[in-house]
Amino acid sequence: KNPKKLEDLDLQLYADQLGRHHSTDMSSLIEFIKDELTNPFKDPRPEYQQIPDKKLFYLLTSEQKTTFFEGLIVSASVVKVSDRDVRCRLENGLTGFIKKADILENDEMDDDLTQKVQEFTVIEAS
Repeated sequence: KNPKKLEDLDLQLYADQLGRHHSTDMSSLIEFIKDELTNPFKDPRPEYQQIPDKKLFYLLTSEQKTTFFEGLIVSASVVKVSDRDVRCRLENGLTGFIKKADILENDEMDDDLTQKVQEFTVIEAS
């Protein structure tokens, strides 16, 4: 009932005696029990840490920084063309979007995007 009484006990001596009886080191078990008695609801897991976005991207896509990075020129199959963007599928299976502003020049912004890009074609993008 009073965890501070554990400090009065010679737990190392007790662990040594148990170890001789069971032919194994019991120090870690005794230490674990002591910790559990002094902090009964303590979560032993390390504190959660947010994974940075770039690291999460590479974990989810199974890509590496050397094989897939910003500025890399990739081949993409055009899946769908809408009035705002072009949806593509990359060789590695990822889906990407290219905004209309990234395809057309400023003076062409009123043009129909389907006149510039057709579905089921392969384009290069970076």
